[in-house]
Amino acid sequence: MKSPIEQTKQWLEKFVIAHNICPFAARVYQSDRIRFQVSQANLAKDLLRDFKSEVALLMESDASLIDTTLLIHPFCMEDFLSYWDFVGELEEYLAYEGADEFLQVASFHPQYIFAGSNPEDPSNYTNRSPYPMLHLLREESLDQAIDAYGDTEQIPERNIALLNEMGIDAVRRMTD
Repeated sequence: MKSPIEQTKQWLEKFVIAHNICPFAARVYQSDRIRFQVSQANLAKDLLRDFKSEVALLMESDASLIDTTLLIHPFCMEDFLSYWDFVGELEEYLAYEGADEFLQVASFHPQYIFAGSNPEDPSNYTNRSPYPMLHLLREESLDQAIDAYGDTEQIPERNIALLNEMGIDAVRRMTD
């Protein structure tokens, strides 16, 4: 069986990058500037500790070495609603520490459901990942990517149309 990091890399390559779900992912992935870190946490307090460590590491590291972190946590926050509440707490932590000027959290979960959507809606798969994970992004790098890309408002609409065209069965096969 593949490790959580191997499965996450496969998901990135064969789904996120291959279908341009996130047009910024290929550049940092191909330049090996994504840190893949697996948390062994079983409890929220331990995952919070690991999250804080990753925040500190990113704040102290040069973006040319580590641009972004995927904190994969296969043993904690397996329930999406608990996970979603926890993400809110992490955002509050970043704001309290003043780190929200430098970092943001993107959320990915195997059960991800956008508010108001049907759980079987293919669009949910833009944020469904093999394991629960927290994506720490540098604001500066994100701003640079957005400036280079141009009209980012079209990305979600394009993804929804693409995944709806593929259909739920095809999307599941690609992401399972």
